[in-house]
Amino acid sequence: MSARGTAGGGFADVAAASGHITTVSVSTIADPQTAFVVFTAGMGEWWQRGNPLTGRYLREVCVDPFVGGRLHGKDADGEQICWGVVLAWEPGEQFVFDCLADAGPNASTTQTRTGTVSVRFTGTGAGITLVEVVHQRLADKRSGLLRRTAAGANGGWTDGLAAYTAAADRAVQSGAGAPSP
Repeated sequence: MSARGTAGGGFADVAAASGHITTVSVSTIADPQTAFVVFTAGMGEWWQRGNPLTGRYLREVCVDPFVGGRLHGKDADGEQICWGVVLAWEPGEQFVFDCLADAGPNASTTQTRTGTVSVRFTGTGAGITLVEVVHQRLADKRSGLLRRTAAGANGGWTDGLAAYTAAADRAVQSGAGAPSP
């Protein structure tokens, strides 16, 4: 599966979507630092609210900006849900997190880890930043659904990164910069 477009146009290039790895990349006109901040601190603006792991709609999405921090939000009933744990936090370079199933209010070692997402931000020298997402270890009883969703079916990474690219490009075009971390 592959979809292509032009820089700043929200395109995604799905390089691999089989086995236990899905790789998707996009380009944005944002510099690597701004691209990182929009991806993390601005996640609430672009992240899709439906969560295939929990089956719950998130009305709020947040990322704690440090290793060991949570990816969390609130569902429609206001219940706090933790759905990830930050493994690497390197502004302008890399953001890595584990995805959690069986989401509750806090990260827990008893939660099922369904995958690890690595996001790299690479300046191309041409005023473009390449953002590459690698989603690994999609292996559990729902692995077929998770691989299809990660690859782009049902609002997976392809749709999510199109929304992300639009948000990152808007941050540059508006001159407002990225959201504050």
